[in-house]
Amino acid sequence: MTSFKFCLIGQLPSGKNQVGISTSGGKIRRYPNARFVKWRTFSWEQIRGKRLADGLSWHTLELPASVVVDYWPGDLIGRDVPGMMDALCHLLEWCPVHRRGCPCQLPIVRNDKLLVNWSWQNMGLDRENPRVNIEIKVI
Repeated sequence: MTSFKFCLIGQLPSGKNQVGISTSGGKIRRYPNARFVKWRTFSWEQIRGKRLADGLSWHTLELPASVVVDYWPGDLIGRDVPGMMDALCHLLEWCPVHRRGCPCQLPIVRNDKLLVNWSWQNMGLDRENPRVNIEIKVI
């Protein structure tokens, strides 16, 4: 994969505050809340559909890459850009290996530390079609 472009439809959440914490047997367990799981699953289906439609094979990014993001919010609520970047990183590192029909057993990005250059552009309000266009380019 030298470049991969995709669009995620819907409002992008923050990844920072979407975590629940529980303790059991002296161990702390962190887990995503229901809203984040719903967004992550829906977003993964969009990515999966794009890769299948483009006939792309499933290769995990192993080299440093830049990420170009064009963001159209669906409302005027101010959101934390680093939190939204965090949500995208969580999504790109996650792969639903437990699901039947998933053509991959790997995430798109093995480790988000490989996403070294970010360009984030707020494109303005779009109440009817909030979305985020993302391009990942190996550098």
